[in-house]
Amino acid sequence: MSKPRFKIYAEIDTLAHADFIKTNIQSQLIGKDIFEEHSFLVYNDQRNGKNIFIGDWRFNSDLDRGSFKDWVKDQITNHPT
Repeated sequence: MSKPRFKIYAEIDTLAHADFIKTNIQSQLIGKDIFEEHSFLVYNDQRNGKNIFIGDWRFNSDLDRGSFKDWVKDQITNHPT
């Protein structure tokens, strides 16, 4: 049986902002039933100078993945900067 997965890739204006986003996501993931974390990092891509945030998780339940996905959508819609 496959596990529900959530992936995110974002290009962020500054590394400080990317770290802020990562911290908020860490807080949101507390208490979620995560099967596996494949990636969760912030870095500066030296080739093009972009600040990158990557996250990739597999959850044990559709409910946890769904609530996390809804939270991310809300953050993008209501807090874009």
